[in-house]
Amino acid sequence: MGAEPALRIETLAEQLRALGVRPGDVLIPHVAMRDLVPVENGPKGVLAALRRAVGANGTLLFHVPCETSGNVAEADQRIAVGRQMAGGDGFDPLKGPPRGRLGEFARAVIADADMKIVAHPAARFAATGKQAAKLLEPMPWDDPLGPDSPLDRLCALQGKVLDFGVDTATLTIGSLADYYAVPRSRAMILRHYRTRENGKSFVRSVRLLDDKDEHRYDEGFDAAKRQNFAKSGKLGRTQATLYEAAPLLRYLARKFGGPDLFRTVLRVYEPVTPARR
Repeated sequence: MGAEPALRIETLAEQLRALGVRPGDVLIPHVAMRDLVPVENGPKGVLAALRRAVGANGTLLFHVPCETSGNVAEADQRIAVGRQMAGGDGFDPLKGPPRGRLGEFARAVIADADMKIVAHPAARFAATGKQAAKLLEPMPWDDPLGPDSPLDRLCALQGKVLDFGVDTATLTIGSLADYYAVPRSRAMILRHYRTRENGKSFVRSVRLLDDKDEHRYDEGFDAAKRQNFAKSGKLGRTQATLYEAAPLLRYLARKFGGPDLFRTVLRVYEPVTPARR
């Protein structure tokens, strides 16, 4: 048997449109190339298909955090942490390689000449298109996946979330839902990052929620796929799901929050939030 023919860029763009991606959409795609390939021109071809699907007036947002192995610590004492990490090489929060689990597609995003990138040691984002600046600026330092983050602004713009068959741990809107869930099941922590920027070494401290419960995320997203704000279908060889971001956020926050949710009013956009900034 010969090699499987590569999926053409325009064919993938047509499949994206059939799934529900529309011109002018604000979209955050999470891509697993291992199931999608082969695609014409590889990861660059996938990026090109996404651009064609949202069109000239659309916007693509990506979460492409850096590989931080050996350069992260958690403690309340910043000085002690700085001494502990003094021997580390550090990482470049703007140009450093994406985390290994994100794969070759994330590397193609970072290398793209038209991509606007905001450096953050805990949560680097990239965007391209009409609403890129509105999504990325200003980037909050603490809680970079929480309220008023690029993810939150995506929901305010009535954006969409595309799951190309990735692990639920990489679907970052789940982290945003954890901030809105009441009572929270995750504690706030202070995390320190050894970075190297413009040839100088720094210890950058960020306050954020602790690591997520992946089992709970699996259950939450599995249930969300059956809701009327989600549509599933084939993209290449993989089963993909397209979500409306704001209803997904609202649903996950309620599911993660449990029965005590009625004690608070969630600022989770319903149904339309006026544009900010």
